[in-house]
Amino acid sequence: MSDETVFAQNIKTTMKKGFFNHAFMPMNSENPIYCVWEAKEGISDSQFQDFIDGPYGVNWGLVALNKNVMKIDLALTGGQTPYERKF
Repeated sequence: MSDETVFAQNIKTTMKKGFFNHAFMPMNSENPIYCVWEAKEGISDSQFQDFIDGPYGVNWGLVALNKNVMKIDLALTGGQTPYERKF
């Protein structure tokens, strides 16, 4: 399978699980990587943490990254999201 095919399949799989990655933003090779994920309504913080730490998260289940999850409080943005919603 080509890298494009694998990437497309990963997107389909994560969306079926209720998650979509809008942005992957490495600052440089030695500093943080920021990501913006969307989760379907009703997914708990712990369910998201389990997903992001698991085999479909940002490093496919490896322990190479320390993933600190921070939730965007949409009440502070008037309900505006940084990206068009997928769910």
